[in-house]
Amino acid sequence: MNEITLTEHKYQSLTLWAVYCLYLFTLPAIIGIAINWMEIRKTEQIKGNPGSVADPATEILDSHHRWLMRTFIFCMVFSLAAIGTSYYGVGYFLAVLTVVWWFYRVIKGMVMLSANKPMPD
Repeated sequence: MNEITLTEHKYQSLTLWAVYCLYLFTLPAIIGIAINWMEIRKTEQIKGNPGSVADPATEILDSHHRWLMRTFIFCMVFSLAAIGTSYYGVGYFLAVLTVVWWFYRVIKGMVMLSANKPMPD
């Protein structure tokens, strides 16, 4: 691996840590979802080039970006369901479960990133 690739992976790893922190504080997660989307698009463009070889380190980071993207989308769906059913009392229970699930996914992702392991698909 050359020096440019190592520097790029360090930058991507730091960016991913920043996104996890944004998700941990929940409100700035909108900024985090934008960063995730841009990083996923960049990786898809690289993979789309003929003759390009997938780097294992990039695959690990990409799996974390996909993990965070799915976390955000599913939590938004669950939150809307909680709001819609709050009149019946079920929504409050669903909201608590959504918050717990959100923090579980963010903390699990941070642990896996610190161990340099990919997230499951």
